[in-house]
This record gives sequence, C-alpha cells and structure tokens, in this order.
Amino acid sequence: MGRGLTTAEKNYAGPLWWALELTLRSGAIKRFSEAELFFGSQQYEPYLRPPAAVRLRLDPEALDEASLVLSNANGIVGGLLETETFRDAKATLRQVLVGLDSSVVVLSGRVVELGDVLDEVPLRVLSDFQLGQVALHRRLAGSLCSHRFADGGCGYDADTISWVVNIAERTATAVGDQDIADSALAETVDAHKDRWVFVREATLGRGQIRRIKSNTATTFTLYEPWVTKPTGTVKFEVVTFTNGAPAALLTSTTARMERTATGGASTYIEDTVLGMTTDEHKRRWVRITAGTGSGQRKRIGSNTATRLTLEAGSTFAPAPDATSVFRVLFDKCNLDLYDNCEARARTHEFSGFPTLTQIIRQQNRVGEEVEHPDLLFRG
Repeated sequence: MGRGLTTAEKNYAGPLWWALELTLRSGAIKRFSEAELFFGSQQYEPYLRPPAAVRLRLDPEALDEASLVLSNANGIVGGLLETETFRDAKATLRQVLVGLDSSVVVLSGRVVELGDVLDEVPLRVLSDFQLGQVALHRRLAGSLCSHRFADGGCGYDADTISWVVNIAERTATAVGDQDIADSALAETVDAHKDRWVFVREATLGRGQIRRIKSNTATTFTLYEPWVTKPTGTVKFEVVTFTNGAPAALLTSTTARMERTATGGASTYIEDTVLGMTTDEHKRRWVRITAGTGSGQRKRIGSNTATRLTLEAGSTFAPAPDATSVFRVLFDKCNLDLYDNCEARARTHEFSGFPTLTQIIRQQNRVGEEVEHPDLLFRG
C-alpha cells in the first residue's frame, strides 16, 4: 500500500507524465515535460523524453540517479545552453498525475554530466545525498522503512520545531558560490559546524538556509552551493534548528521564520508587510504559535503577496487577529536544506519503496539496486 499519498493518488490509473525542473546557478528555473504541460501554475516545455533509466538504490551509502535526454528541436535547448549551463543545476524529476493535478517526486539532485548538443542533450542526475556530508540525525534505518516526512520519528516534527540564534544578524562582507563571510567576526574554528546560515536580507537570495560544513574566524563554508547567490547588502544569522525549520516568509527586502499577523478571519491570516510569491506556500501548513488561535495548524489552499488562505472546508476557530504569531511549515522534505528529513528524495509524497509499484516491492531486498524506466506507483 502506498504511504503518504491520498486515496485518489494511490488508486490513480490515468495518464502519467514525466516532468523535470532545473534550477540553474543563476537562479533561473527551466521546466521540461514530455509534452506541453501546465502544472502547479507553471508552464513545462515539451522537450523531455521519458527517462532511459531511473535507478533507486536501497543501499544507504549509494546514490540514486537518472539518465535523461532533452530533445534539441529547432535548436531551442541548445540556444539555452549557449547562455546558461545546466551543469550542477538542481534537478527535480517527478511523475505528474495529469488527471489529479498532483505529482510524485521520484528523484531530487544535481546535474553531474552534460552530453554534447546535437539533436539531443543527454543529462545525468545524481541525488544530493553524500554520506560524508549529510548528518542523518534521527533517521529510521530499516531496509523496508518508509521515511515519511509527516512522522516526527524521521526528524521533522512540525508542532515542536524550534530554533536558537547562535550569531545574531550580521552584514556579510563577502559572499561566494558556497560560502559567506563577515571580516569583523572572531569565531572559534569549526564552532558552528553543522549549524545553519539563514539569509535574512538581500537583493536576491534572501530566505535561503544552508548547512555549515566548517568555519574559520570570519568565514562559513557550506555543504551545498547557494541556489541563488545572495547579492546586495546581505544580512545573515547562524542558527541551530531542532525538529525542523519553517519555510521563509518573504517581504520585499527581508526574510523571517515567523511573523505577527496584521489581521485575519476564519479562512485566512495575513501580514500586509509581506511580499510572497503567489501560491508559493500552496499545500503547505500555517501554524499559529502565539496570540489568538495559538496551537492551530491548517493546510494552505493558496496565497497572495500578503495573505495565506486556507484550503476549502478548513477554518480557524478562533479566528486569528493582530496578536497572532504564525509560521509556514513544509508539507514535504526540502531536500537541499534540512537534516531533519530524509535526505535521499524520500518525501511525504514519495515516501520510500513501499510507495511504489510491485515492480519495486518484488525486489525490495537490502543492497539490491532497483532499476526501471516506468515507476508507476499503484497502491
């Protein structure tokens, strides 16, 4: 039986399309599918061929991988590559359940190989997991374990998330592709290893969180490069998270992990200072942590720049007001950022091998490699 999926998703028998999202080092996002596809309020270009192979490995020390091909019809993909490289782009490969307007994440990682551009562009994607880099705190380690994101046992416990600020807001004097520095600091070497840098203010790149691999007196080196390198006046904190981290709430210039509402009603909560992207928090959760309505956690149906509206049929009781403090919680693992969830593309939607078809379950033995180009996940 599939886990972490709705009943409709488990029993879905309609068309299933592959879709690929690439986040380039510049911050630009390119989306491709097998045919023209409009999904999640985004347009996918019809240049992705069905994967030649997707390998999901049960060995915890192995990397998942996918071999993909983008067709270069009319030279369009080649033209993109002339201006921006796809190498080291963040890649999310998913299957879209066209009839349900939902999807299952199959693999999340990086583009590690890029073939020659002629009639087609071959790509090889590896999962982000690196045994020597990612601490697997509180990980459940059974061979048949389903690392379900909604389960506090895997480390992400939405109702008990907390954090401590180890270094209060500082202004960066330098930002590299994979580091950040403040020349006025005098920190103990590696005192902040495996803590997190949270970018609170920047022209571009605010709201990002990155794990610290090591630190000198002034510089923090990160395990993963920035998705968007922070620019402008960059202000940051060093933070220790417990049981997870919330999604950043963005204004036009800053990012915060919690906000005090300017108002609300039974079906929404808002802060008129925010500048969120439309529907960036759709299907995530809003939790009121203090003030009127404290302790309530509700699914988000949509959001505008300033308002989080609950999904149909859900209401706050009592309704929030200008005393209510709220945060937004992820509905699935943010694979780039957090040690508090499964780090190998097992998310709340795609929650481990028992979620997939009997093709995979039949081969579900420790250390055995699973390879199949069609990962239909019948429940």
